[in-house]
Amino acid sequence: MDTEDNLPLSIPLLPLKEFLACPICMCEFDKTYITPCGHRYCEKCIRECINRRHKCPCCNAAVQDNQLIKDSGYDGLIAMINKEKGKAEDGYFNNLIRNAATGDANNPDDTIQREISPIEDVLQKHLKQGLASFELYYRELRKDFELRIKEAEISIEVALADLQVTSSMGDEQPNQAAQDMAAAARVQECENRRQHLEKELEACTKLLVESYDKHLSEHVPAPALLPVNISIVLHGKTVTIKDVKLKPHDSLSILKEIVIDRMQREGDPVVIFPDDGVKYVLVGPFAKNNGTLPVQTIERVASGEMAVEAAEGGSGEGGVGAGAKDITLLPPGCHPVLEYAVKPASSIVLIGPIKLESEMPKKCFVKVWKQGGNEKMDYFTCKQCKINWVCKSCRDFCHKGHKMVPYVSGHTPTWACCHCPRKKKCLLTEN
Repeated sequence: MDTEDNLPLSIPLLPLKEFLACPICMCEFDKTYITPCGHRYCEKCIRECINRRHKCPCCNAAVQDNQLIKDSGYDGLIAMINKEKGKAEDGYFNNLIRNAATGDANNPDDTIQREISPIEDVLQKHLKQGLASFELYYRELRKDFELRIKEAEISIEVALADLQVTSSMGDEQPNQAAQDMAAAARVQECENRRQHLEKELEACTKLLVESYDKHLSEHVPAPALLPVNISIVLHGKTVTIKDVKLKPHDSLSILKEIVIDRMQREGDPVVIFPDDGVKYVLVGPFAKNNGTLPVQTIERVASGEMAVEAAEGGSGEGGVGAGAKDITLLPPGCHPVLEYAVKPASSIVLIGPIKLESEMPKKCFVKVWKQGGNEKMDYFTCKQCKINWVCKSCRDFCHKGHKMVPYVSGHTPTWACCHCPRKKKCLLTEN
């Protein structure tokens, strides 16, 4: 055993990878804690989990917060593995470059010692950084894919468990056939999700490889494929979503998710955002005029007119020359960073029938009144139409521009009270 310990053995890291990752977040352990049942997790992950369920996520054994044990030895082991991994990576890249220089590609453990020229030294530094960065990026891509697959599988398991619990709680015997069909549908849903993610990963990997190959053919590689900070602009509105981090493998469809999420948090939710009919125009940082977007040029690019003008040598806002080169209509389903080399500080303008809640016409009180509600309403009289009991929404929309005077303030109606629809003057009840 002592003899074997002294041998210069290299142990592959891949078989150990699953033992170094938290089963909850699928990332490397961060402050490892162990449960009484013998399972390890990140401290943050396991505490959040047992605070909700009081069970071990791996085996469902009962666990309390005060039963968790800090595993300092495991943290030390991970730190040592990462240190040795760094040394091994340095040796790998040094041997790779040295073997390429000597022409001996079949000797990865070349021990020939010779003086390295300053040019080789610079080349080694940048090539090592380039190879490591792109390989790390690809691994992050794979990790993101595996995490999404794991999330899909967990969601199906939870749905199946809920289905089983629901069936067992019924007064009658569960319909086994219906339960089996529902379970099969859930499993098929997971499989469809997996296939979709696999296609996305394959497409992203292909684009990454093509981009890296092109990069290598032009110069010594550097990690150019990094997330890019852009702004999303909703055309025709005073809405600009800044500091959006767009990753190289993000497709155009993610912008819809970002807009919906951000506007929800801003308190002005998106009401209408069709999958079709919205055009995405990429505007480079140098196409702006003193920081202002060339709106007319963007509209012509979106409509397809700019290509005609450019071919005929026409000029638009700020001139077609510089502006048109940095303004591009993005096709559906594309990956902007990988396919169109999006520059930092660029903007993507969304043109189409996107509607926010603040833009939608308000509803007449007749449409929103609920039985038993205690909502107070101010009513008005329209002198022009000679109607009393006009609600605020109808005052602002149906009778806009008319002479309006207060009629009753702070009234609590016991029915859907507004005389505007009764007199057939209401435009809001048609929406």
